[in-house]
Amino acid sequence: MKKKTTNNNSSDLLTKGYLNNALDKRFGAYDKKMDERFGAYDKKMDERFGAYDKKMDERFDNYEVRIDLKLDSFKREVEDSIQKGIDRVLTRIDPILAEVENAKIDRDLSTEQMEQVKRKVKDHEKRITKLENN
Repeated sequence: MKKKTTNNNSSDLLTKGYLNNALDKRFGAYDKKMDERFGAYDKKMDERFGAYDKKMDERFDNYEVRIDLKLDSFKREVEDSIQKGIDRVLTRIDPILAEVENAKIDRDLSTEQMEQVKRKVKDHEKRITKLENN
């Protein structure tokens, strides 16, 4: 069979520009409908997630308050425990400190008495030496 040849004019040719325009016209409406549908779906999802976020924020706020209360209670318990420990230590140290203070006072008195005795001995030595020389 012989192939039939046709004489193509420029108006009969399928060009890229023509094809793009035709596709844009045909699918432009579909794109618009799809965008509207997805926009509505996005809006619904945003509303749902917004409500869910609000509920979660409320729950976290409630948990935060409860945790703060528990931590405050725990802090008070720890502070009380530490204070009781300090009180016990100080109660046991008080007699020891009193003994140390008394020992210091005794030592100071002994030192002063020793100095007085030394002065008297020197004075007596001078007087005895003087008496012996006469």
